[in-house]
Amino acid sequence: MAFEGVRPIESRIYIRKCQTSKIRLILSKNNRKLTRKRLMPNILRTIIMEKENMVAEHWRNAKDSLLSLQRRNVDSMNSIVKGGVEANQVIRAWFSSVALSTMEEAIATNKSFLSSIDDLLKLDQDASKKINSLIATCREGVRETEITHFYKTIEIIQNAKKSLVNEYRVSASQFKMRVREKVIEKERGERKSD
Repeated sequence: MAFEGVRPIESRIYIRKCQTSKIRLILSKNNRKLTRKRLMPNILRTIIMEKENMVAEHWRNAKDSLLSLQRRNVDSMNSIVKGGVEANQVIRAWFSSVALSTMEEAIATNKSFLSSIDDLLKLDQDASKKINSLIATCREGVRETEITHFYKTIEIIQNAKKSLVNEYRVSASQFKMRVREKVIEKERGERKSD
């Protein structure tokens, strides 16, 4: 047999040791299984908690990143809006200044035009007064000349009538006819020249 030369007591001890080892091994396996069964929920809980903590950490990081990004965007938009408002205020101030100076120039120009118009009106009125006084003087002279001419004409006609009637013995009716003929000829001559 296989155990030849081995003493029976030693073989029994050896067998018992093997059996004990086997039992220990089985118990150890069973203990490991039991331990695994007992520890598995704890391990799973630990893993789940670690994962939850990791996920929570990721969410916190994502939330912090989003808040940071939002703050940067808000700051950027505030900066852009502030810059736009400041630019608009500068442009508005410039336009107001230009409009004010343009209005002042227009008012000054209008005042200058009105002053020039008033000066020209005064000059025209003065010239009109001078011309009217000159015309009035001329009219008086013409009127006096017409009156003098009228009386001289009457005087000439009377002298001609006397001389024709007295010296040439022309009748008054013939004289009137000749005067009318002369007036008619004169009027015809004036019409032709027009």
